[in-house]
Amino acid sequence: MASALHKRAQRAIERQLAYQQRKAERVRGHEEAIIDRMKSHSARVRDKLAALRPIAADSSVLEVGSGAHGLIFYFDGGRKVGIDPLADQYRELFPAWQGRATTIAAYGEELPFEDSSFDFVLCDNVVDHAESPRRIVAEIARVLKPGGLLYFTVNIHHSVYHWADRAHAGWRALGIPIEVTPFADHTVHLTLDSARALFCGLPLTVLDEKDTIAATKREKPRIRHAGDRLKRLFFKNAQYELIAERV
Repeated sequence: MASALHKRAQRAIERQLAYQQRKAERVRGHEEAIIDRMKSHSARVRDKLAALRPIAADSSVLEVGSGAHGLIFYFDGGRKVGIDPLADQYRELFPAWQGRATTIAAYGEELPFEDSSFDFVLCDNVVDHAESPRRIVAEIARVLKPGGLLYFTVNIHHSVYHWADRAHAGWRALGIPIEVTPFADHTVHLTLDSARALFCGLPLTVLDEKDTIAATKREKPRIRHAGDRLKRLFFKNAQYELIAERV
């Protein structure tokens, strides 16, 4: 019998697919703006990594959770591979760029590669939608070559959202049919400490890390609903960014 967490992860995937199907309809014939944003984001990440280690033309690059608009599609590198549970569907929905990398339908918790397979691994705002963020990070460490670099980001939140997420998971497990969008799209709401804890005990050396908590706290979201009032008291959707080397 599937666990409650597994069911939540599958529900998050279902919701993501439905969202991207609607988006594909909206942007069809007008993909240029999306492509420009993808190119810009990929170039920024590549520059950060290249400042720490040269990226050779024959480098092997993996993105775990390449999604509909991942970094991998416009990342200058040699062998480019993207892993995503919805890879097959995304190739059909977004043909303008999905063919720029090899994409494989698989889960980050069980990467279908041998140990020490990649020079670089990217994982951009993915693990909090998955069944086991810790297993994904451990798998990334496994497939990185010694000396290889990881670029990782995830959204982090005030701890009040962690407890709200737990409450949402509890009533859903009891069969109460009330689904709150932010909690339905994620399996966990990480704090800064819990995001850092994902890497404890793994053969990775942190080279750089930063977060946007202070900047996010300064933002004053427009009040549209009760959730926006809560954000003014307790920060939500700050970003934690980490670059680490496989030892």
